[in-house]
Order: sequence, then structure tokens, then C-alpha cells
Amino acid sequence: MKTTSLAQNAIACALLLFMFQISSCDDEKEEMETVEPTVVIPKIKFDNLSERFFFIGDVLAISGENFLHENYETELYVNGQLINFSPDSNQLIEIPITDEMASGNNTFHVKIDNVQSDKMSFFLMSSGWQKINAFESNDIVKSYVFESSNKIFSLVDIASGPNSYYAIVKALHADSLGYEEASVDSPGANLSDLKMYDDQVGVAAGGMIGYFTTNSFQSSTTFGDLESYAFETQVSFISTNSCIIADAFGGHVFTEDMGSTSFVTQPFNYLRKARENGASYYGTIKSRGQSTSGDYYALGYFYRNQPHRNLVIKSSNGYDAWEMVDSTTLHTNMSSAKFIDEDLILSKTAEDVLVSSEDLGVTWSDMKTEVESFFIKSKSEWYIVSNDNLLFTNDSGSTWSVELELPKDSEVNHIHFSESKTILSGNAGLLYIKHD
Repeated sequence: MKTTSLAQNAIACALLLFMFQISSCDDEKEEMETVEPTVVIPKIKFDNLSERFFFIGDVLAISGENFLHENYETELYVNGQLINFSPDSNQLIEIPITDEMASGNNTFHVKIDNVQSDKMSFFLMSSGWQKINAFESNDIVKSYVFESSNKIFSLVDIASGPNSYYAIVKALHADSLGYEEASVDSPGANLSDLKMYDDQVGVAAGGMIGYFTTNSFQSSTTFGDLESYAFETQVSFISTNSCIIADAFGGHVFTEDMGSTSFVTQPFNYLRKARENGASYYGTIKSRGQSTSGDYYALGYFYRNQPHRNLVIKSSNGYDAWEMVDSTTLHTNMSSAKFIDEDLILSKTAEDVLVSSEDLGVTWSDMKTEVESFFIKSKSEWYIVSNDNLLFTNDSGSTWSVELELPKDSEVNHIHFSESKTILSGNAGLLYIKHD
């Protein structure tokens, strides 16, 4: 009996030990199978860029998804270089555009741990003067830029021969590759002038016909006189819904409803008179402008009789009721005169001297020699082209500084200004833009 009891106890102990070992193995197995949860980083997605073309000081805003993660920092790379920044939110990144970035095309992407966004690109236009390669070697009659837009509108002569003229409206838009030609519906060809009020509203003129656009020349409304012969037609005034077109002999077309209707006045008899055997021409108008008092002025000269005499006329509305101001002063510098105000006219003599008048062309004062052409930004700020340099004064000609070295034998046709941008147009594809 005693022996049996001992055997039973041994068996029980062995059984307990076996069960303990099984339990221990199960615990170890359970411990071995415990794994840390996998951290999932969702795909970084770019939905929209505020722009793809920037100047230094602008801010690139990027909207999208998954720009933040609770376990990892968000890294931004521009041209492969890590940039110090913090995302604004999970759906917004704003990148200041600085001069540390490359002028021209730039690429960027965002990275969170080992997850990387697609690469996107933008174009950086440096401050100062920059050449734009557009319109090949065509002559650019004039161009316009605006503060709230990166569009450029130009009147471009696309004629192939040096003595031919065939000007149409063209446009450039800015994107990640720089300035590229945009689609426009140019209103005919052989246009004589273009004037833009902003990046949507503008008028092109061909003869006494105007083309009024309110959508960046995607379309236009035709207005004016189909019969009248016109010479050296200019768009002398433009606003959001009105426009004045004028020719060298005093013919005018006026619209105040974006070209839906128009009012036409015929050339002045003392400048051009129609006859059965052809018109007679007695003089010409070369420049127009509006004074600070609100009156419109036109400057020119009579050439029928010797000696030639100045022509100065004014109007309260710019298209009719013109009054003679001066027709007796001997003609000196009205051929290239530009009206700035009633007490300031600038002109250039045949000897390339910049001259000014404070009495509507009666007397003149020398300002600068070796002047090929000149352009007006304000009453005291002027540009001149001299010896392939663009010079600037902001003190009415007392001092001059070199703004831009131009290619040899450059011919500048036009300069337009917005608050911080300036664009220069000329022959043989000459096109420069400046951003202050």
C-alpha cells in the first residue's frame, strides 16, 4: 500500500510539472507573437498651387492633403535642398519665395519619413531687368503689364519684310516654364495701335475701326467708321467701358458702352479737306494727353505754308468741341512732342537733344544730349535711350542713372509701367521686364 501511494504521488508531481511546462510555453509563445502596430503614412497629395510664376517676396500657397503626421516631421525640398519650414496645416503649405531660390525653373516636393509627394515646379523671375525671349525677331510695337496679373499684351508686327507692316495682338502668360505665348483672338491685322486698361479690358485700332475687349481679347466688339480714311491712328483714351480713337488729322471715334455704339467726328478742315480729286493735307497731330485739370490736349503742326507753325488745341471731352490754343508760334519741336501736362511738354530735336517746354511749346529748354528716344513714367520720372543704354531720372532730368544696358543698335518703341513692373518693347524681338 505504501509503495502504491508513493508511485501515485510521483505520477501526480510529474503531471503537474508537465502542465506547468505547457503553460510556460504558451505564455512564451503569446509573448513572442505580440508585435508593435505598423505606422501608416498616407500618400501626400497636392491639389492646387496658387500660382506657378513668382517674383521674390511672393508666397507660394499649396493646398492638398496629408501634410502633417503625428509621428514624423514634414520636410520640404526645393531643387533637392532641404528648406526650414513648418506646414500651416494638414491641407496648406505656404512657401516664401526668396532670393536663395534659383532664377528660372524650380522644383519642390514634400517628404514625411519614407513617403514622398510628387514633384511640382514653379518659375522665379528675379528682381531687376530680365529679358523675355518671345515673338522671335518680330518688331514689338508696344506691350502692357499689370500689377494684379502676370499676363503681357503686345502689338507685334509679324510682317516678314523690313519695309512691310502687319501688326496683330499677341499675349504672353506666365507659368512654370516662364513666359509663353497665350491664345488670343486678334481682331484682324495691320492694326495701328493697342491700349490696355487692365488685363481684361483693352482696345485695338485699325484705321478708324476699334475693337473693344472685356475678356483679354478672347473676343471683341467692333465699333467705329468703316468709311473714313485715317492716318497714324491712336487709342488716345480708355476706361472700363469707354474709349477714344483719333487720327492724325482730327478724326475721332468715341464709345461709352464698350463698343456697342459709337460717335464719329470727321477730320478738321484746317488739317485735312476732302476734295473730288483727293484730299488736301495742311498739317498733322502728333501727340495727345490729358492734363491734371481734366482737359484733353492735342499737339502738332501746320506744314502747308512756310514757315511751319505749331498746332495746340484742347477739348473738355477729348473727341469734339476742340478749341484752338496756338496756331501762330513758329514750329520747332512738335514733331516728336509728348504732352505731360499744361506746364510740361517733352520733345526731341533733330540733333537728338531732349528739350522741355513749360508754355505749351512756345519756348524750349535743353535737357539732355544724345537722346535717341524718350518715355514718360510721371511728371518727374523719365526714361531715355542713349548709346544703347536705358537711362532714368526721377528729378526731372537733373540727374540720370543707367537702368539697363541694351543690345547694340537697339530700337526701343514703347515702355509701360504698373506700380512695381516696367516692360520695354522694341524692334527685332526686343522685350525686357523689370520687377521692383
